[in-house]
Amino acid sequence: MSSDADGTNTFTPSGLIPELPNAERKLETMARLTASVRLYVVVSPDVPIEISVERAKNVLEAAGIEIVVMEESLLEDVPETLRVPRVGNCSGELTHDQQRLFGLNDRKSNRDVAVYFVRATIPFVDGCAVHPDEHPGCIIASRATEWTLAHELGHVLGVAVHTDEPGRLMVSSTRQLGPPPPLPTLSSDEVSTMRRSMHVQPAVQ
Repeated sequence: MSSDADGTNTFTPSGLIPELPNAERKLETMARLTASVRLYVVVSPDVPIEISVERAKNVLEAAGIEIVVMEESLLEDVPETLRVPRVGNCSGELTHDQQRLFGLNDRKSNRDVAVYFVRATIPFVDGCAVHPDEHPGCIIASRATEWTLAHELGHVLGVAVHTDEPGRLMVSSTRQLGPPPPLPTLSSDEVSTMRRSMHVQPAVQ
């Protein structure tokens, strides 16, 4: 058994590893949820998209959330200013570039999470999950790590606070995380927050 230093329980792909009995059974009986994402490629990232998606699927599976890719589209003729959009301090107020970027596609569903892969951001960040209320989504820079997509999806699904705990998905920078194994972990509070998000729904049986 193990727990985070702050005493919260940690989910891993093999189940919950808390100081609770029958932990694995709890994960197995947890209602399965899905989060639908749509991928919009302005600039192809250094880490292949399929790898980033696989990492996100593996980590969020521990929360009982299945990532479902509904669409992957190349956005052409995008202005240079949106290939390197300004994102401000990435903590609340949207910039004009972000508003324009999120308006580039026809929204299929307000539940679906839109992911925009761009060359870089100003100022430079690996990812930014500030989005319009009616357009959930995030921006991923081309130099982002293999864990950035999973991390930003965590923010879109409601996890607002970073952690200092090594090995956790929601650390302040995913550059602290190495290649698997092991996978980054999620605290029980983070899992509960994501599962309550309006952007997840019950899995179709």
